[in-house]
Amino acid sequence: MSGPSTLDVLERLLHAEHHAILLGHRDLMTLPLDERVERGESLCGLRFLGETRGRIRLGCRDNLAKFRPGDALRLGYVEPLEGGHGLGVVYESFDDASSTLIVSRDPFRSDGSFDAGAPLQLDPEIQSLTGLALDALERVRRGRSVAARFARDVLDGVWTRECDATRRSDAAARAEACRPPFDPSQREALMEALTGEPLTLVQGPPGTGKTYVLARIVSALASRGERVLVVAYTHRAVNHALRTVSAVDPGLPVVKAGKTTGADDLRGSPVALVPSLRKLPALDGAKRVVGATLFSLQSAWEAGAFDRVVLDEAAQVPVAYGACALLCAPRAILVGDHRQLGPIVQGRHADPLASRSLFEHAIASARPAVLRTTYRMNAGLCAFPSEVFYEGTLHPSPRSAPALFAAAPGGSYDALFDPLCPAVLAVVPHEGHRTRCEPEARIVAGIVLDRIVRQGGDPRGLAVVAPYRAQLRLIRTLVRRGLAEAGARGPLPVIDTVERIQGQERDMVVVSMTASDPDHLAGDAGSFFYSASRLNVTLTRARTKLIIVASPLAFEALPRTFEGMRDVERFRRLRRALPAIEVAATTP
Repeated sequence: MSGPSTLDVLERLLHAEHHAILLGHRDLMTLPLDERVERGESLCGLRFLGETRGRIRLGCRDNLAKFRPGDALRLGYVEPLEGGHGLGVVYESFDDASSTLIVSRDPFRSDGSFDAGAPLQLDPEIQSLTGLALDALERVRRGRSVAARFARDVLDGVWTRECDATRRSDAAARAEACRPPFDPSQREALMEALTGEPLTLVQGPPGTGKTYVLARIVSALASRGERVLVVAYTHRAVNHALRTVSAVDPGLPVVKAGKTTGADDLRGSPVALVPSLRKLPALDGAKRVVGATLFSLQSAWEAGAFDRVVLDEAAQVPVAYGACALLCAPRAILVGDHRQLGPIVQGRHADPLASRSLFEHAIASARPAVLRTTYRMNAGLCAFPSEVFYEGTLHPSPRSAPALFAAAPGGSYDALFDPLCPAVLAVVPHEGHRTRCEPEARIVAGIVLDRIVRQGGDPRGLAVVAPYRAQLRLIRTLVRRGLAEAGARGPLPVIDTVERIQGQERDMVVVSMTASDPDHLAGDAGSFFYSASRLNVTLTRARTKLIIVASPLAFEALPRTFEGMRDVERFRRLRRALPAIEVAATTP
């Protein structure tokens, strides 16, 4: 007797995840406010600055919350926020330079209010889109369209990729015509995308021009008459892809379908906006590319409106949600990198399918076209991630390989800033710390202040990364204080978690590992701390200088599982690979 089908398993996992989301929100809202703030789940001490056309401006001195554009929140002043207390709003943006946070009134949750004269707080609302994913799986189960049957084949892992050889010469000509010119792996990826049916996978390791290649693929598909839908999990990813498509093909009309709350970074761009896919104007034979987030596609399911869907950041989309995109067209291109951060899953599920991405699921049936040249990292920074995460196949471009960090000698941290050591380990002896370590934070702040104040470095070319928000909050406080004492003006550098900095890059990145309690890291905390995907993203944000600040004890945990030991050994390899410089915690 055969076991449950893939669709059955995915439906069961979605129900379990929905239950976990509901319980998680209930448990979260029973925590004290300061603990929720510490975990990045809430913001407090906000000041009302004004409101214009439903967009509310709030003074927010320190924003380390997990909120993303489009998130449903509750703005209020009653603790705890329950029932109808507070106003339903949608998160838009945060400007660190002016300490201004913007939310907009949610027309679908118009109940409640807030006192503009009181200290305000933002708390998350329950956000479970599992119902939409279940609807999509039911459409796939019925299989009444070519798109539904295609989606089922992909989810079942039984699809077969075929190549249309008659299109290869045209694809090669398009690749050769690209300016700036493609490298060989980019050229191959474009040719695979233009000749492969029904599904093509493009893997883009850090800095390899993934979005540029995606934009060229979309432009080429549109030029031969295909109706292309560009999809991603978040508004930011969709917007970035659409802006790049417009840049590489200025004559191609590009439209974003979705709420204006998720289009803040499209202002001033040639990308047109419509409120939803239902509001798209008639084509009348004209070419057009449309973009939307994964959860705003229901009206396009099996509608025959698109010939191909291009799913960006497909390695962040859980398999169970993949049908939401695949139902929109009978062919697809998945772009992503399963070696970087994957799907966010709230529940603890025994079945690995729950946390597997659509991209990783699909590569079990066909090999992806892999981009192999990074235009971000110099040779020294590229070496370790290439060997450990990409089997030695990732190489720096001729231009980025010899690039050196521009440091000004004469300070306390000259050994760390040495341009000839692109990546360095700053060893700070401390022990017993878990999510916050003041001695290490002071060293990190000192490095940042040296770079900005003494060396005159641009804070926009610098980022600080740590695994814990408590440590980030302390570092921000120390950096703010140091800049104020030095009379320095201007924006703070990015000081945030790995999750929030994925997709970004800076000339210099400083990493605060924070933890120095091996017994704590040997337990459940270690699976987060020693995660391979998080380490990969951490190491690949810098262009020319990476400084990792850590206690020696951060590398000494002894997990009880094989997987845990493998992850710790990866960290130990990093320690052996980097030049280590001991920095005293009392260093000014």
